[in-house]
Amino acid sequence: MISMIDNFLSMKELENLEKLCNEKGYTYGWKANVDVASFHWNIRFGGSGAYTKTDVTVEKEDVPELIWKIWTRINRNSDHRLIRAYVNGYTFGTEGSIHVDSEHPEYKTHMMYINTEWKPEWAGETVFFVDNEIFRSILPKPGRFIDFPGTLPHDARSVSRLCGILRRVLVFKSMPMSIPCN
Repeated sequence: MISMIDNFLSMKELENLEKLCNEKGYTYGWKANVDVASFHWNIRFGGSGAYTKTDVTVEKEDVPELIWKIWTRINRNSDHRLIRAYVNGYTFGTEGSIHVDSEHPEYKTHMMYINTEWKPEWAGETVFFVDNEIFRSILPKPGRFIDFPGTLPHDARSVSRLCGILRRVLVFKSMPMSIPCN
């Protein structure tokens, strides 16, 4: 159900992503979905805006080269198309909420933790639920990749007050090529 690969991104890629994010700049006010009251930081790299039901194939020209290279590596043996690409950021006090990324069982979420450093005492786990029970919790280890069905309920847990940096995750949403975009 959940795939995980450590060191999917190299330290050089993490540094380049940090530079790209700083150049692009974050905006505050993004929500996991329209039904939640919590907000966090975000950079959108491609795809439809927040809370839309529209799926749009993201074209290579719409996405920074580094982001597209990472997507190509993820999608190398898949029949999926990219419909959204973004970075979410969380600081102490920005709470996540349990949510799903899609109502379609064929859609996938692909996430990479892109901080160059992370300490377990900083918390910030991604927590996954089945039948309203936590069944897996994953620390945001630098360069770690996770892949899961978009229908799987999950939550980005808050970072500890000991954490003085932004917890950042690069997210790609995808859907099978066999399903037409609306």
